[in-house]
Amino acid sequence: MDAKSKEVVLAAMLALSKESFVDNGPYYPGIDSVQVIYEGTREDSPARRLLVQLFTEFGDAAFITAKVDEIPKDFLYDLSVSVLGTRPKPNFQK
Repeated sequence: MDAKSKEVVLAAMLALSKESFVDNGPYYPGIDSVQVIYEGTREDSPARRLLVQLFTEFGDAAFITAKVDEIPKDFLYDLSVSVLGTRPKPNFQK
C-alpha cells in the first residue's frame, strides 16, 4: 500500500472514532483490523499508535476476553503500556 493510501485509511479510522454509532458508543476497530494492522506494519507504525489510542480511550474489556486467543500479543503489550501510562496512579499515602 502506498503512503497516500495509508494516510487515507488512518484519516478514515480517526474520523469514524469521532462519530457516535447506533448504541451511542464510539467506533473502534474490530479484531480483523487489529490483526491486519499488527501483522502488516512495523512497530513504529502510525496505524498501530492510532489503534492503541482508540482502544485505550474507547475499548471495552469484553473485546479482550472474547477474543484473547486471536489478538496479537504485541497489541496486548502496547495496549497495556498505554492504559497503565494513561490512568491516574493510585495514592497509597494517607
